[in-house]
Amino acid sequence: FDPSMINSLVTEIQGTYGCLNITCEDVGAYSDGTGTVVVPQCGTGPANATELKSYSFAGYSPTTNVTYILNLYADVKEINDASSIEAAKTIFLHGASATERPLANYSTMAGSEMVN
Repeated sequence: FDPSMINSLVTEIQGTYGCLNITCEDVGAYSDGTGTVVVPQCGTGPANATELKSYSFAGYSPTTNVTYILNLYADVKEINDASSIEAAKTIFLHGASATERPLANYSTMAGSEMVN
């Protein structure tokens, strides 16, 4: 490890936040045990997390935007954490993160089985 490369390494990691569907605010700053900020919080992150950018993670560079899949996973977690059946059903039918194509769009029975 070359300590002179730390700023470049941090910038590379922060550049993957949009692909991971997180923001600089989600991650925050890194402080040592004394409270001294070692790595400050980065800027505001990508304006649009669904915007296709060129990312490389562990040597793999996706050629298509798959952020919508991350949004589906986020909705599954929201359904699992929902406070009621009605809240879970609303997320399934309309999405919380995957609002453009919610989970119900992938179900062939949602329209007939989830009437009430």
